[in-house]
Amino acid sequence: MILVVSQKEDYHVDYLLKRINDHQKKYLVRLNTEDFPEKVKISVGFKERTMTIDDRVCNLADINCVWYRRPAKSIGRHLRSGPEKQYAIDESWYFLLSIWEEMNCGWVNKPSAIKNASYKWEQLNRARRMGFIVPESLFTNNSVDADKFRLSHSLVIAKPVHTGHLRMDDGKYKMIYASPISLDVDLSNVSASPVIFQEYIKKELELRITVVNKKVFACAIYSQTTEKTKYDWRHYDLDNTPHEVWELPKAIEKKCINLVKSYGLIYGAIDMILTPAGEYVFLEINPNGQWVWIEEMTGLPISGALIEYFYSGK
Repeated sequence: MILVVSQKEDYHVDYLLKRINDHQKKYLVRLNTEDFPEKVKISVGFKERTMTIDDRVCNLADINCVWYRRPAKSIGRHLRSGPEKQYAIDESWYFLLSIWEEMNCGWVNKPSAIKNASYKWEQLNRARRMGFIVPESLFTNNSVDADKFRLSHSLVIAKPVHTGHLRMDDGKYKMIYASPISLDVDLSNVSASPVIFQEYIKKELELRITVVNKKVFACAIYSQTTEKTKYDWRHYDLDNTPHEVWELPKAIEKKCINLVKSYGLIYGAIDMILTPAGEYVFLEINPNGQWVWIEEMTGLPISGALIEYFYSGK
């Protein structure tokens, strides 16, 4: 049995499920975590481990593999706003995390492994030890040190330490992108919130490298063809930013597989730069990154590799 842990509005899950045949669907259960605990019932004990979704009862012991996509916290529909509601939401979330951590089956990826692979300073140091080239970097909340770093390089890029998603008061999200820092920018605000500063690496192109177990799918993103994506391709000017299949050197491919494996991950999305001099420079790894747009634009069979792993472990 395959368990998909996600949320209702997850295009990646919808996309992949359309590519699973009818026979395979019989052995798949989807849990939208915002429905827990109101619409989903779970009981675990030393003898009983059951989950009921839409009157379908599933024995957790029968789960062979879990695809842990991007689950959402409980909505707490039956509770009014206030401390009791937040308490119930938090309890529900940690209840699920405790269950996932105990389940001994295949994972893409286990929540604890995702968490451990999400610290960018640790990522850079690990990648460096494993032989990747990485940019000169400074993680700091000291504006004096930040200014010294800026002055020591011809151009410096500023990036978030953890996430680029800023939730606004109206509930909408604002994206914080990697941005160049000119000499007239006031850096005193880093004392309130740490920032990553990196030397700017000249780009021939950028690479999104998707690893699924031992399979590597590399996509070249020609981010330098338009000013909009020059510093961060996530500005998404897809009509003017060609994407194409890229063949990595075998040594780089092997390092990417080993990096993903070193975190106990099956899936990982790695961002790299190819410089005009032909050097491959590591930026970061996302243990639960997006991939559907890569498959749609290039035909790289990422969904097929995931489905194969879910049902065969290969």
